Amino acid sequence: MMMMRVTEAYRTGKGVTTEIHMSATKDAASVTISPANGNFDGFANNKATVLKINVSQPAKK
Repeated sequence: MMMMRVTEAYRTGKGVTTEIHMSATKDAASVTISPANGNFDGFANNKATVLKINVSQPAKK
């Protein structure tokens, strides 16, 4: 069972960001997820992430 934590630490300037970069060519897509940057009391740094990326059609502008 996954426990969800709720915080208002952002009100005092605390938080966590994660850079995500994506590139695609005609034949391949690449996603790079950098480590999380930042911290706050109660931050769970060990968790799973699921990405669902649709590359069957060009992105709409």
